[in-house]
Amino acid sequence: MGIKRTVEPATSPVTTTEAKTHLRVTTSDHDTRIAQLILAATSIIENKAGASIIAQTWKLTLDKFSDAIELPRGPVQSVASVQYYDAAGTLQTVSAADYTLDDQSAPQCIVRNQNATWPATQDRINAVEITYVAGFATLPDDIKHAVLLLVGHWFHDAEGKDFPHVVDLLIANYRAGWVGA
Repeated sequence: MGIKRTVEPATSPVTTTEAKTHLRVTTSDHDTRIAQLILAATSIIENKAGASIIAQTWKLTLDKFSDAIELPRGPVQSVASVQYYDAAGTLQTVSAADYTLDDQSAPQCIVRNQNATWPATQDRINAVEITYVAGFATLPDDIKHAVLLLVGHWFHDAEGKDFPHVVDLLIANYRAGWVGA
């Protein structure tokens, strides 16, 4: 199994202006540094939570199909495609009528519909490719606040020695098994 982000988020969870307001910075002297801190804070929070904060596209690869396929890095907004390599090695697409996104499970998964069967795949690694969009449709305030707190922590402590405990508390509800977007 492998997972790779194929499309980066188009926005950040907070703007430089919002971060500057939080930091009480009124000049543009630190804009570049603040923007970098926002990106770093976002990355750290996503990795600690095992979740996607802002909409981004992921490709999950598997060696074969299973009845329920867990989709990491949720919350999942939509499934773009379920593809597989057939016996001849040709990439094919599974009809969306053959599976359902179970967005009520934790973690979210693709489930084969009752009257459908998964197609036979070529006997190879990464025979199945699932492309999906993950990220919050509306960013929860506590995640936004966690980003701002981490930016503030690093802005005022250039060494960034410790990860603030309160940030862990704010993102606890959004760890990998989170349900809902």
